[in-house]
Amino acid sequence: YDKAKTTWTSVQHNNWEEISKITGKTFAENGAIQYEQNGTFAESGVIQYEQNGTLLAGAPTNAGAYVAKLPFKEGSETKYLEKAFEIIPLEAYFTAAPTINNLTYTGSEQELITAGTAKNGTAVYKLDGAEYGDSVPKGTNAGTYTVWCKVQPDQNAQYTEKEFTLDVTIGKGAASELTNKPTANTFTEGTDTEEKNLVIAPSSVPTGYELQYALGEDAQNAPTEGWSAEIPKGLYGTYYVWFKAVSTDGNREDTAPELLVVQGLAEPEVLPSAEIIQAPEARELYYNGNPQELITAGTASNGTMMYLVTTSYSEDEDAPEDQAGWTPGIPTKTEIGLYYVWYKAVGTGDYTDSAPEMIPVRIEKGAATITQTPSAKDLTYTGQAQELVNQGTANGGTILYALGTAAAAPEADAENIPEEQKKWSTSIPTATDAGTYYVWYMVAGDANHVNSTPECIIVIINESTGTYTTVSVTGAFHVIGDGTDAVIIVKRSENDALTYKNFESVSVGGKAVAESNYAKKEGSLILTLKAAYLDTLAEGDHKVDIIFSDGSAETTLRIAAMPDDIPKTGDNFSLAACLLMLVLGILGICGVKMSSMKE
Repeated sequence: YDKAKTTWTSVQHNNWEEISKITGKTFAENGAIQYEQNGTFAESGVIQYEQNGTLLAGAPTNAGAYVAKLPFKEGSETKYLEKAFEIIPLEAYFTAAPTINNLTYTGSEQELITAGTAKNGTAVYKLDGAEYGDSVPKGTNAGTYTVWCKVQPDQNAQYTEKEFTLDVTIGKGAASELTNKPTANTFTEGTDTEEKNLVIAPSSVPTGYELQYALGEDAQNAPTEGWSAEIPKGLYGTYYVWFKAVSTDGNREDTAPELLVVQGLAEPEVLPSAEIIQAPEARELYYNGNPQELITAGTASNGTMMYLVTTSYSEDEDAPEDQAGWTPGIPTKTEIGLYYVWYKAVGTGDYTDSAPEMIPVRIEKGAATITQTPSAKDLTYTGQAQELVNQGTANGGTILYALGTAAAAPEADAENIPEEQKKWSTSIPTATDAGTYYVWYMVAGDANHVNSTPECIIVIINESTGTYTTVSVTGAFHVIGDGTDAVIIVKRSENDALTYKNFESVSVGGKAVAESNYAKKEGSLILTLKAAYLDTLAEGDHKVDIIFSDGSAETTLRIAAMPDDIPKTGDNFSLAACLLMLVLGILGICGVKMSSMKE
C-alpha cells in the first residue's frame, strides 16, 4: 500500500513466501502487513490463498493455479486485493534411456531391456496389452516383444515427451542333441507283400521337438519340401529316407537333416497291361422315360472293356475296386441326374488291368411337348362368356393358357410356373365381347421336363347379325279406362338371349316412353306398357318402336274411348253384341300386324 496514494498496486513476484522482500513496502516487525488511510492505521491482515475456490491452510508449495487474497478494512466492510498466480510444474524426463538386451532362448525368464533413469519422475514400462509398471518386462520364449517406455512424473512435475517403444528379440536357442534316432526297417521276401513303414521311430525325442521325414532322390541332397511327421511307406527298391527333429514351440533351431538308406524287396517283373484303344464318350441325354445308354462303347487291346456307375464322386476317393460291380454291358439310366461312369480294360492272359478312368454323364430334363394342339373355336357374340379354344393335350407336363398380345406371351418362369403367376392357368380363357383375342399356350414341365416355348392362337368372336321381330301383342286394342295393359313379346332371329340384354328403349308415336310407364323381363323380351300410360294416348292408331343396341322392332296399338251409350240394366241392348264389336276391332288390328309381318 502506497502511503502517498489511496489505491493498492499489484506487484508480481515468483515466491509469495518472500513477500517481506517486496521493494518499496513497509512491514511491521512481526511480518504482518499494516494498512493506513489518510494517516490512520486500519486493522492489520495476512495474505490468504485459494485453489478452485477452496481456502488453503497456508502458502501453496505444489504446482498448480492459485489466487492470493489480501484483506483490508474499508469502514466496517472487509475487502480483498486478489492476485492469480501459478506454480509451474517441473519437467520429468529420462536422464538415461532404456536399452535393448541381446538375448537368446534359455528356457528361463530374461529381462528384455536395461532400465533407464529419470529426473522428476519414475521410469515405467509395459508389454502390449499390459499395464505400465516400474519393473522391467521379461520374456521366456523366442520371438519379438514390443516394450513401451515413458516417465511417470512426480506430483509437481509433468512428462511432455511421447511414450516410445523398443522391439526386443529373443533369438532361438541352439538345436537340442538328438540322442535317439530312427532306424531302417527290414523287408523279407515272401513275407512282406504290402507296403509298410520304411523306418522304425525312436522311443523318445527331446522335449519341444517332433521327428519329421521326407523321401529324397539320392544320398547327397536333403529334400527342401515334402517333410511330414508321417513315416513314409514302401515295399520294392531302395529308399533315401531323410529325417530331422523339428522344434514344435519355435524356441530352438531344428536339427540338421540326416539320412537312412532303406533297402526294400527286389523289384518284381513288370507285366504288360491291357490298353484302351478307343475311350468311351459321354452321350448328350435328355429324359424320355426310358433307359438310355450313358456312354458310347470303348475298345481295348489285350483286354475286355468293363464299366461301373456311381452316383457320387470325390477327388480324394480311389477308383472302385469291387470286381462284382463291374460289367461288360454299357450302363443305362432312366431318371434325370448326374452319373459317374468308370471304365477300364480287364487284361486277358498275362496282361494286367488298365487303370480305371471316369466320365461324368448327366441326363438333363426332357422337353415337354404338345401332343394335340389347342385350336380356335368358331365364335359369334352371344352376350355370354365363351371358351376361346378347344382343349389340347401334352406329354411331360400340363398345358397352361393365358390371354396376351400379338407381340408377346405373358411372362412365365423358364423352369417353373410360380403359384402366384395368375396370368397362366390350366383353365381355357373365356371372353364375351366381339373382337380379336390372342390365346397363348405352353406346357409347364413336370419334374423331368422343361417348359415348352409359348405359342399363340388368334381367336375372333364375330359380331352377331340377328334381327328383331314382334311375335305377339296382347291388348293391342285398348279402351281407355278399361285397366288393361298392352304386353308385347319380341324375339331375335339369332342368339335370342341377347334380346333382353340389348334392349335400350321404347317409343310410341315417335315419343320416348318413360321407364316408369313400362316394365320389362326376360323370356326373349316381354315388354308391358302400363294401362295408366295407355289411357293418356289419343284415340286412334299409334306406332310402337322397340329400340335395341343393334336393331329395332315395331308394332301398332289402337286406342279407343269407352262408348257413352253402353246401356244400363234393363236397356234394349245386347251385351253379346257389345262384346262382338270389341272382338271384331281386335281382329282388325291383328290383321293389320300380320300383314306388316308378311311384308
